[in-house]
Amino acid sequence: MFKKIYAIRARHLFVEGQTVYMCACNLRPEMFAVPVNVAMIETEPYGGSSRAELFDRTLAACKYYNCINSETGLRVACYIKEED
Repeated sequence: MFKKIYAIRARHLFVEGQTVYMCACNLRPEMFAVPVNVAMIETEPYGGSSRAELFDRTLAACKYYNCINSETGLRVACYIKEED
């Protein structure tokens, strides 16, 4: 089960090292959410960027590539997994 959170909260959780899920706002997170965590991104050649900057770049890339029309949605929605 996923819980929708604000991007600011998602950034704080990401900086703390937790996994955050992103998808276009009109899509169901159970089917289309992409997990994003620090370990996945630190292998990329971003130089000395902080974790907050990495989150912002990832959020921008997710929006650019996935939020392309009114069918998928024009915003990125951030989620965390709720424990049952």
